Amino acid sequence: MSNILVKRAWRTQLPSTQKLLLLALAEQAGDSGDAMHACWPTIDRLAEVCGVTRMTISVALNALEARGLVTRQRRAQSSSIYRLHLEAEAA
Repeated sequence: MSNILVKRAWRTQLPSTQKLLLLALAEQAGDSGDAMHACWPTIDRLAEVCGVTRMTISVALNALEARGLVTRQRRAQSSSIYRLHLEAEAA
């Protein structure tokens, strides 16, 4: 868990579903090495943790990507890798 990213996610102004998803990703992201600011939960797991549908997660992920807060690296037959881009100045 990245406490730094979770704190930054809390400070980021977003609609509630996007913020909840960003917090879920930040909670799973690492702080060091190759896993820096990255995590790889499945869409099903994110939907379960956030208490929403897979479609809601997909829409929220697209919005976070469009804002530049998350980049997604899709992998064949596996969960995607999500990298968080939360700056210290997030308001």
